[in-house]
Amino acid sequence: MEMFQQLLTIAVVLGVLCGGMWLLKRKGYAYSRVRKQNGAGHPRLEILDRLALSPHHSLHLVRLADRTMLIGVSPNDCKLLESGKELGAGFGQVLGQSIDAPMGRAL
Repeated sequence: MEMFQQLLTIAVVLGVLCGGMWLLKRKGYAYSRVRKQNGAGHPRLEILDRLALSPHHSLHLVRLADRTMLIGVSPNDCKLLESGKELGAGFGQVLGQSIDAPMGRAL
């Protein structure tokens, strides 16, 4: 009976730890370092950079496989601003438009 109680206690503690980790990952406070990789050994999805424009607005530069994307994020919306293999001059034009435009309409 005593051994059963110890095993039950261990199972409850492990369950609480796993549930807490799941909740932290779901809320975005924790992440696992295990990522799926493509054939070359690089992650398929990679966050290259993030620029906070205000507490609720930001720009994200993301690479998905061989494509690079500029994504604008606001509380009400998430838009793909620019996409392509190389973000050269188009990247500067999009940033210039976002900075010049009113905050609510840029993203």
